[in-house]
Amino acid sequence: MQDVASYFSESYAQARSRFVSACEEAGIEYKSSIHPLRGPAGEELVTDSAFIGAKDAKQLLVIISGVHGPELMTGSGCQVGFITESLFSDLPADTAVLMVHAANPWGAAHLRRNNEDNVDLCRNFIDFDHVPAHNDDYDNVKEWLPYAFSEGEQGDVARKAIENYKKEHGEGAFGRGFMAGQYHDAIGISYGGSQAVWSHQILQRTVESHGSNAENICVLDIHSGLGPYAYCTTVCLQVAEGLTRAKQAYGEWVLAPNDPAVVGDGKAPDVSGHTTELFERLYPNSNVTLVVMEFGVKSYEHTAEILMREHRLTQETSDDDADLQRARDDLLRAFYPKDKYWRRAVWNHSLQAVEQSLDLLAKN
Repeated sequence: MQDVASYFSESYAQARSRFVSACEEAGIEYKSSIHPLRGPAGEELVTDSAFIGAKDAKQLLVIISGVHGPELMTGSGCQVGFITESLFSDLPADTAVLMVHAANPWGAAHLRRNNEDNVDLCRNFIDFDHVPAHNDDYDNVKEWLPYAFSEGEQGDVARKAIENYKKEHGEGAFGRGFMAGQYHDAIGISYGGSQAVWSHQILQRTVESHGSNAENICVLDIHSGLGPYAYCTTVCLQVAEGLTRAKQAYGEWVLAPNDPAVVGDGKAPDVSGHTTELFERLYPNSNVTLVVMEFGVKSYEHTAEILMREHRLTQETSDDDADLQRARDDLLRAFYPKDKYWRRAVWNHSLQAVEQSLDLLAKN
């Protein structure tokens, strides 16, 4: 059995080195976009992209890693493996593959889920000429969020206030405040930014340079942290034909939080700024099918506690604070466990998703 552990890395620097080496050894050309800032050890930060196949391909598969910083190591391992095992060496004549490695290199290197501007990239891919309305629910709950999952008196006070808010305004109101995104509090949670950030611009430029002829585009956006341990929850934020294609390709069990059939408090909040919006905006005349591959690690409560603790310490302390560094180490393991069997499960399911994606494209 191939030692798939060799595809996965323990840091941004190692992940980038392995991706570049895999491209060079396979003779695959890659392009590098250098971030204006540096990593914690002064290292260069780069988003790399590799394109395989015909430049005028009508069918395009896009595989993205590292939109959320520490989650890079999960997607990077898959991308390195795809290249090393020559997975795309025999593509159909009208099909191409674009891999974008480390969409958020600053977050990956610094072990922050957000970028250098405290922006959650999955809230930033909006059209900034049409910014979503002011999120009043966020303003109403923001003071409790940093302690919502903490132990002790502050956590108890925050949870009681949140429960009261839910009783008065409903679960949906709290969900909007916590998760939907906001564009006015630059040091707050779920901040979407005031403009298209560097990573947004680079991803858009990269995709535009390779997808201009594509009539059918399938996107795998690789994440981790949601769902049962070592299980891949396939999430589609599309509706209508996009959701139909996703279920056709990946199965009826695709999680579809925006499905209009889901109503009431069971419906997820409308989230603004996901990568889905970017691709649908760039290719309004193409058939875009985008799914997020979420590989589960810890419980929701465990991961949320670490996320809130790291966010709180980032705003309150310096970067060399010992508690902050421990929180960021905890954050890495909440999204990327040091478990070879977990990584093998990620690898096996990623192979399946690629096969399903190529089958979908072949049917068009």
